[in-house]
Amino acid sequence: MLNKKKEDYSEKMSRHNPGLIVILLDQSYSMTDVYIGNESKAVFATKAVNNVINEIVILNSDGEKMNDRCSIFIFGYGEEKELLLKGTLEELERSPIRVEKIKKKVSDGAGGVIEQNVSFPVWVETMDPDKSGGTPMHIAFKNAYNVISQWLKQKSDTLVPAPILINISDGMPNSESSARKEAEKVLDLKSEDGNVLIYNAHIGVSKKGNSDLYLPADKKELDIINNPYEKKNAKFLFDISSKIPKAREESAKNSGLNMKENSRGFVFNASAEILVKLLIFGTDRDRLS
Repeated sequence: MLNKKKEDYSEKMSRHNPGLIVILLDQSYSMTDVYIGNESKAVFATKAVNNVINEIVILNSDGEKMNDRCSIFIFGYGEEKELLLKGTLEELERSPIRVEKIKKKVSDGAGGVIEQNVSFPVWVETMDPDKSGGTPMHIAFKNAYNVISQWLKQKSDTLVPAPILINISDGMPNSESSARKEAEKVLDLKSEDGNVLIYNAHIGVSKKGNSDLYLPADKKELDIINNPYEKKNAKFLFDISSKIPKAREESAKNSGLNMKENSRGFVFNASAEILVKLLIFGTDRDRLS
């Protein structure tokens, strides 16, 4: 029999006890809307996901071999292709789609900043707008359920870290009831460490009278959203977002997210900065050991 941990969600992802991260990426047509600068929501979200994967890969490499501390699955929804990526860190390190050269500002060691060309692996491509459609979020959660339940079944005799699911979307699902049903099935899955954690990132653009909202602890906080349709969407995402466990509070603070007791892993109308912070926190980057 497994020995129960003193505190749920305290198990870290390690080489000897790897975890599972699943990311759901909205690829509906509305994701082509401009988000920041001249970049669309789709372009920015895809870059952010690639960047986080790259940082996880670098963090878990000792220069000679990869410490396989987790596997990553990414599912898109709204485009023809659903499975966008899967693999252990070792597999991902070996198989980016391509490696781009980008300019990055770094310290010159004398108090100044210089630009350098750095390698940027790409694992996930931005969607093709001609193939994008609605928002079949229920299919994405169903795909996630299949992967997570199978993974947990394979790990049933070990104390594994609770799987993490991050859903990135900019709109309401085609069928709220179907998406809720599939998300609740995922939330019911659990390891000895705790139930699956679902974090939702709704990305949008700031509008007058419609404030950004992140890590709410009470549904009443959603009353600041003036648009009835958007408020309905926010309530749905709030309901299917996990409460941030006490064992993960330090990770949230380290990622730059201010939270309170009973905060949910949910951001609405998120700025680019908050989206990135949620991704960093959600992937448990500072707890990979």
